[in-house]
Amino acid sequence: VTDKKFHSDIIKIRSYVNPSNEIRDNLLKEAHVNLLLSLDDSRNGFFEGFGQVVQEAGMFGTPSIVLATGGLPESVHDRETGWVLSDLNSDTIQALVKKLDDDQYCKISAKCYDHTIASHGLDNWTKLFRELLSP
Repeated sequence: VTDKKFHSDIIKIRSYVNPSNEIRDNLLKEAHVNLLLSLDDSRNGFFEGFGQVVQEAGMFGTPSIVLATGGLPESVHDRETGWVLSDLNSDTIQALVKKLDDDQYCKISAKCYDHTIASHGLDNWTKLFRELLSP
């Protein structure tokens, strides 16, 4: 847990730095969404990559909310497997919250899981290596 203090009367906020794989997996299983709000810092030479935690969360049907920077829009298919925000202004966030209901969340969660397993699961790596290593 970090030394930063976050508080909300509406949602539970927990912050971790370098959790073990087991702790990370348990957090992603319990979470309703994964937030990966990496700001564009490309002017300083820093680019957000593909966002591996998006796939890690997707293995548990946990959709992600990301900003449209770096490779994140390639990881999250907007309103299909999660949500891609153009920025963090209050209008953008309120529009997302107003449109999000239980039915839509359940559909996106299921699509997130199905897509992650079908497109990023270990079975794909197994098939690749089987072909590469076959005589």
